[in-house]
Amino acid sequence: MDADVEGIEERFVHLTRLADLLELIAPPIEVTAEQVEKLLPAYTDNIRDAAMTRWGNPIRGMSANYPVLHQLTGEVRQARGWMAWKESLQVKAVKVTEVQGYRLGDREWCTATVQWQFIGVAILARTLGSACCTWTTRIVMPLVEGGPSPRVLG
Repeated sequence: MDADVEGIEERFVHLTRLADLLELIAPPIEVTAEQVEKLLPAYTDNIRDAAMTRWGNPIRGMSANYPVLHQLTGEVRQARGWMAWKESLQVKAVKVTEVQGYRLGDREWCTATVQWQFIGVAILARTLGSACCTWTTRIVMPLVEGGPSPRVLG
Protein backbone atom coordinates (compact mmCIF):
# COMPACT_ATOMS: atom_id res chain seq x y z
CA MET A 1 0.00 0.00 0.00
CA ASP A 2 2.90 2.36 0.66
CA ALA A 3 3.94 2.02 -2.99
CA ASP A 4 0.38 2.86 -4.10
CA VAL A 5 0.38 6.19 -2.27
CA GLU A 6 4.01 7.12 -2.86
CA GLY A 7 4.20 10.76 -3.93
CA ILE A 8 0.62 11.59 -2.98
CA GLU A 9 0.86 11.22 0.78
CA GLU A 10 -0.12 14.84 1.42
CA ARG A 11 -3.15 14.59 -0.88
CA PHE A 12 -4.24 11.11 0.22
CA VAL A 13 -7.15 11.03 2.67
CA HIS A 14 -8.34 7.82 4.30
CA LEU A 15 -12.03 8.13 5.19
CA THR A 16 -13.63 5.45 7.31
CA ARG A 17 -17.19 6.80 7.55
CA LEU A 18 -19.71 8.01 4.98
CA ALA A 19 -20.26 11.12 7.09
CA ASP A 20 -16.57 11.98 6.62
CA LEU A 21 -16.92 11.72 2.83
CA LEU A 22 -20.04 13.90 2.81
CA GLU A 23 -18.26 16.48 4.95
CA LEU A 24 -15.49 16.58 2.34
CA ILE A 25 -17.57 16.73 -0.87
CA ALA A 26 -20.75 18.39 0.47
CA PRO A 27 -19.86 20.55 3.45
CA PRO A 28 -22.78 21.57 5.63
CA ILE A 29 -24.17 25.09 5.46
CA GLU A 30 -26.55 26.96 7.74
CA VAL A 31 -30.19 26.80 6.55
CA THR A 32 -33.34 27.67 8.46
CA ALA A 33 -36.84 26.22 8.20
CA GLU A 34 -38.05 29.70 7.23
CA GLN A 35 -35.76 29.77 4.18
CA VAL A 36 -37.16 26.44 3.03
CA GLU A 37 -40.77 27.49 3.73
CA LYS A 38 -40.39 30.51 1.42
CA LEU A 39 -39.39 28.25 -1.50
CA LEU A 40 -42.01 25.52 -1.04
CA PRO A 41 -45.10 27.24 -2.53
CA ALA A 42 -43.49 27.07 -5.98
CA TYR A 43 -43.32 23.28 -5.73
CA THR A 44 -46.88 22.35 -4.72
CA ASP A 45 -47.66 20.95 -8.20
CA ASN A 46 -44.68 18.60 -7.90
CA ILE A 47 -45.78 17.46 -4.45
CA ARG A 48 -49.37 16.96 -5.65
CA ASP A 49 -48.10 14.74 -8.48
CA ALA A 50 -45.84 12.78 -6.11
CA ALA A 51 -48.77 12.20 -3.75
CA MET A 52 -50.99 11.00 -6.59
CA THR A 53 -48.26 8.60 -7.67
CA ARG A 54 -48.08 7.26 -4.12
CA TRP A 55 -51.81 7.17 -3.40
CA GLY A 56 -52.90 6.23 -6.89
CA ASN A 57 -55.36 7.77 -9.27
CA PRO A 58 -58.81 6.17 -9.42
CA ILE A 59 -59.38 7.57 -12.93
CA ARG A 60 -56.48 5.43 -14.16
CA GLY A 61 -57.83 2.43 -12.27
CA MET A 62 -55.16 2.35 -9.59
CA SER A 63 -55.79 3.63 -6.13
CA ALA A 64 -54.86 2.91 -2.54
CA ASN A 65 -57.09 3.84 0.37
CA TYR A 66 -55.74 6.50 2.71
CA PRO A 67 -57.33 8.33 5.67
CA VAL A 68 -58.91 11.78 5.31
CA LEU A 69 -60.80 13.98 7.73
CA HIS A 70 -64.35 14.43 6.38
CA GLN A 71 -65.28 18.10 6.76
CA LEU A 72 -69.03 17.62 7.23
CA THR A 73 -68.95 14.85 9.86
CA GLY A 74 -65.54 15.43 11.44
CA GLU A 75 -64.87 11.69 11.09
CA VAL A 76 -61.78 10.04 9.68
CA ARG A 77 -62.75 8.05 6.60
CA GLN A 78 -60.92 6.08 3.94
CA ALA A 79 -60.60 7.90 0.63
CA ARG A 80 -59.98 6.26 -2.73
CA GLY A 81 -58.83 9.42 -4.43
CA TRP A 82 -59.52 13.09 -5.08
CA MET A 83 -61.98 14.55 -7.58
CA ALA A 84 -60.35 16.84 -10.14
CA TRP A 85 -57.08 16.54 -8.24
CA LYS A 86 -55.03 18.47 -10.79
CA GLU A 87 -57.49 21.36 -10.94
CA SER A 88 -58.88 21.75 -7.44
CA LEU A 89 -56.82 19.86 -4.86
CA GLN A 90 -55.15 22.47 -2.66
CA VAL A 91 -51.68 21.65 -1.36
CA LYS A 92 -49.84 23.63 1.29
CA ALA A 93 -46.70 23.06 3.37
CA VAL A 94 -47.75 23.38 7.02
CA LYS A 95 -44.61 22.38 8.93
CA VAL A 96 -40.88 22.21 8.10
CA THR A 97 -38.44 20.47 10.45
CA GLU A 98 -35.08 18.66 10.43
CA VAL A 99 -33.50 21.02 7.89
CA GLN A 100 -29.93 20.28 6.83
CA GLY A 101 -28.06 22.32 4.23
CA TYR A 102 -25.15 21.29 1.98
CA ARG A 103 -22.91 22.94 -0.60
CA LEU A 104 -22.22 20.82 -3.68
CA GLY A 105 -19.84 22.69 -5.95
CA ASP A 106 -21.36 26.14 -6.45
CA ARG A 107 -24.92 25.05 -5.53
CA GLU A 108 -26.64 24.92 -2.18
CA TRP A 109 -29.10 22.11 -1.37
CA CYS A 110 -31.03 21.00 1.64
CA THR A 111 -32.93 18.09 3.03
CA ALA A 112 -35.99 18.70 5.17
CA THR A 113 -38.97 16.97 6.66
CA VAL A 114 -42.13 18.67 5.39
CA GLN A 115 -45.71 18.07 6.44
CA TRP A 116 -48.10 18.87 3.58
CA GLN A 117 -51.82 19.53 3.87
CA PHE A 118 -54.21 18.44 1.09
CA ILE A 119 -57.75 19.87 0.88
CA GLY A 120 -60.30 18.96 -1.75
CA VAL A 121 -63.24 16.77 -2.68
CA ALA A 122 -62.42 13.20 -1.71
CA ILE A 123 -63.82 10.08 -3.30
CA LEU A 124 -65.16 8.11 -0.33
CA ALA A 125 -66.71 4.64 -0.21
CA ARG A 126 -70.24 5.62 -1.32
CA THR A 127 -70.07 9.37 -1.73
CA LEU A 128 -67.98 12.46 -2.33
CA GLY A 129 -67.11 14.92 0.38
CA SER A 130 -64.92 17.87 1.30
CA ALA A 131 -61.96 16.48 3.18
CA CYS A 132 -58.36 17.05 4.15
CA CYS A 133 -55.33 14.99 5.01
CA THR A 134 -51.64 15.44 5.67
CA TRP A 135 -48.59 13.74 4.22
CA THR A 136 -45.18 13.96 5.88
CA THR A 137 -42.25 13.68 3.49
CA ARG A 138 -38.48 13.89 3.55
CA ILE A 139 -37.36 15.98 0.57
CA VAL A 140 -34.14 17.16 -1.04
CA MET A 141 -34.30 20.46 -2.88
CA PRO A 142 -32.12 23.29 -4.19
CA LEU A 143 -31.96 26.49 -2.18
CA VAL A 144 -32.78 28.72 -5.13
CA GLU A 145 -36.02 29.92 -6.69
CA GLY A 146 -36.81 28.26 -10.00
CA GLY A 147 -34.31 25.45 -9.49
CA PRO A 148 -34.88 21.75 -10.10
CA SER A 149 -37.98 20.24 -8.51
CA PRO A 150 -37.58 18.75 -5.06
CA ARG A 151 -37.33 14.98 -4.77
CA VAL A 152 -39.42 13.10 -2.26
CA LEU A 153 -37.16 10.69 -0.40
CA GLY A 154 -39.80 9.14 1.79
